Amino acid sequence: CIDGNPTGGLEHWHEVAFDANEEHKWLLTPEEIASITAENDIYIHIVGVNYNEENLYKIDITEQALSNNLYANDWENKMIAAIPSMMWKLNENDPWTLYKDAIPDLSGDKTVTVKVAATPE
Repeated sequence: CIDGNPTGGLEHWHEVAFDANEEHKWLLTPEEIASITAENDIYIHIVGVNYNEENLYKIDITEQALSNNLYANDWENKMIAAIPSMMWKLNENDPWTLYKDAIPDLSGDKTVTVKVAATPE
């Protein structure tokens, strides 16, 4: 269940079956990944065990905050205290870019939008 409503009925679940000799992993679609939020945690239920709260395994999705030390240094045209998992874009329609992959060119009069990328804990 990736919509945060494991007790809302079967329409909230996506059933995935594996043979005993298969690796038990599933790749989510980009749309499914985009739907996961801190409000919509991921729940796992193993078929064959009783369907009750005790047998619902929750992957708790939490929000990360940007560092309180992050600021734009106009003299150096860069962001100070940026972290590798931070993402940035200069325009609303630009794709998000990981800071570890590229550093924005902040020369001139620019506004940069930043957020922290999703990371496993």
